[in-house]
Amino acid sequence: MPLFRPLFLKQIGCCGTAQPSRQGFPQRLLTTRLARWERAALCNEELLAVKWRDKQDVYMLSSIHADKTVQIEQATSVIEKPLSVHDYDLLMGGVDFNDQMLAPYLLSRRTRRWYKKVSVYLIQLAIYNSFVLYSEAGRTGSLLKFQEEIIENLLYPGGSVAPTTSVVIRLHERHFPNVVAGTSTQPSPRKRCRVCSRSGIRRDTSYFCPDCPDHPALCLGECFRKYHTQVDQRTNRRKRCSTDVHSERSIALLSEDT
Repeated sequence: MPLFRPLFLKQIGCCGTAQPSRQGFPQRLLTTRLARWERAALCNEELLAVKWRDKQDVYMLSSIHADKTVQIEQATSVIEKPLSVHDYDLLMGGVDFNDQMLAPYLLSRRTRRWYKKVSVYLIQLAIYNSFVLYSEAGRTGSLLKFQEEIIENLLYPGGSVAPTTSVVIRLHERHFPNVVAGTSTQPSPRKRCRVCSRSGIRRDTSYFCPDCPDHPALCLGECFRKYHTQVDQRTNRRKRCSTDVHSERSIALLSEDT
């Protein structure tokens, strides 16, 4: 607010939205309750302060407007809109529009290290500018979807596995192995290890993960660790897994007896 007077003396008019918490903003306007489409205004020499109720309260400061309104036709009625608000909406610049678009997604927080806040804002501003060029190229989609695609490509470059619900669960929650339950006809069942299969190795195990949504069978040790710490467990190396040693020894002894 202290800037309006010096600019007015230099014949530079100003009009814009204002934060009601700014020092010097008229307190009478803050405490005035308005119904929708109503307005209240105070004037101090060349400076006009306006409060107008739309879906929420709108606060304006202007040194180039009087306390006048214009009629805006809507589908069911005609409303009285302050002239300052009307002109601002028509002539709002790119900076204001950028801030308006970024407002729901701002990540900046109060910090003593000011450069962090500035750096995060510049990154988000660059993302929005990229979205504008993306839209001008004929692409469709919202700014939110555009940001999600950027994050997904940064986390999973080269078209690797995209994050799904099952991937998030197995990578971020605590999991403990369990033994595959037997039946009357198959007292010691074994299933194919999920990690070994993706690596081109056929190996059965009697253990599985009951905490994952699809209950995958997994060899104890390396396979269980890989499945719960890596997005893609495929490998070209046919490395021997640390499977159930007791079961392997049992098979060896059985073959010797026969």
